[in-house]
Amino acid sequence: MESGIGYWALLKEQTHDISGHSMIETSVNYNQGWQMLGSMKKKVSRSMIEDYVEAIYLFDNGAYSSVSQIMQGKGYWIKFNQDCWIFW
Repeated sequence: MESGIGYWALLKEQTHDISGHSMIETSVNYNQGWQMLGSMKKKVSRSMIEDYVEAIYLFDNGAYSSVSQIMQGKGYWIKFNQDCWIFW
């Protein structure tokens, strides 16, 4: 797996250990529209990126839910309302 790339995995078992290194900070160029992303080592509240974001969804326990923060170790679908650079 590569840093900066989003992955969607279909797993046959409920629990898997995935290890790697946490990214402390980075900057990423996002295009307008839906993007898949994870978190950095710290949590990020929607208010920190609200100028660029229309929606944030987490898929957990078989369903999507709208959320207000991005937590470490989770994957999210985020709808950006414009192209932007974000410094995490």
